[in-house]
Amino acid sequence: MISNPFFLLSIVTSAFLAFYAMAFIVELVIKVFSIKKYRIRSILRVLPFVNVVFDFVFGRFSIGNWLNPLSCSSCVQKFVLQTFFPELKHHLAVNEIALVKYLAIDGYDTLFSSIFIAFCGVTAFFFLRKMYQIFFVCRSLRSMEKQGTRYEGKIQNSPLEEALIRSNVQLISNDQVQMPMTAYHSAIFIPSKIKETLSEGELEAVIAHELEHVRYKDPVFKVFSQTIATLIWWVPTQSWLKKMEQDQELGCDEGTAKYSCNEEFLASAIVKMSRKSRDSGNEQLCYLTEKTHPSLLRIQVLLGLLPSKQKSLLTSGLIGSAIGASVLFVCMMWL
Repeated sequence: MISNPFFLLSIVTSAFLAFYAMAFIVELVIKVFSIKKYRIRSILRVLPFVNVVFDFVFGRFSIGNWLNPLSCSSCVQKFVLQTFFPELKHHLAVNEIALVKYLAIDGYDTLFSSIFIAFCGVTAFFFLRKMYQIFFVCRSLRSMEKQGTRYEGKIQNSPLEEALIRSNVQLISNDQVQMPMTAYHSAIFIPSKIKETLSEGELEAVIAHELEHVRYKDPVFKVFSQTIATLIWWVPTQSWLKKMEQDQELGCDEGTAKYSCNEEFLASAIVKMSRKSRDSGNEQLCYLTEKTHPSLLRIQVLLGLLPSKQKSLLTSGLIGSAIGASVLFVCMMWL
């Protein structure tokens, strides 16, 4: 099969369709049901990456497989063959020949096998590089945890203190970090001189924000999504990853309310830390103060300054229904 160019094309196409078909469904659900909870939105945005894994493991039942014209069980393939090439469809069905095999090009086995091996080599290179980056970050976090000390500051906010104890999250003071940040192993790093920058209320709001990251395993979902994005490197996923991470940040901002933290304190802390990050010129591991992070949106949401947008639920619902009916019609044609 690896000498068949359509086999590789089928893999590339299937991954592309699996990701974007689910991404389209997620966006449609967010629009139609007007989902405003950013935590729910962030969870939904992980689904396209999950669907890629599902497509690889259970290809026969995946959305991408149904839409892939090079897949044997694809309703699109069967619809096209039934409509335009009925004799070819009958020939393939009687002889149990897959369209991918039927389209194979003879005489170029070595060339197409080399292309497939090169494709696998590039994918392995990107994957191993991502694994090394994850290993390096985890090792750095472990090292900072060992070198740090338990944060001695008193948390005045009772709900926040109780949540930290209940979640078994450690606050670690470290000289190496410039900003509060979340580690993958239930630890929040606090700069040793943080009180020179933030007030008590601002610091507690930031800690509550980081605690939400820990509670909802945002770093784990982020690493999972980035790893899958690396494996399907030919599919443009960066824009979707940024949306997912943005919703995670906004979801954590929303979650600080359950700890009775003042939203204005968190907005003020974002401004101060962004300024400090810019002035220090140090690259941060935490997404909270990443230089490319659109902090303005977070501040607008926290302070209720976002302009209201008119959304037509009826229009979105009609569009979604029309698309769904079209797909159902195509699939029903070959039953």
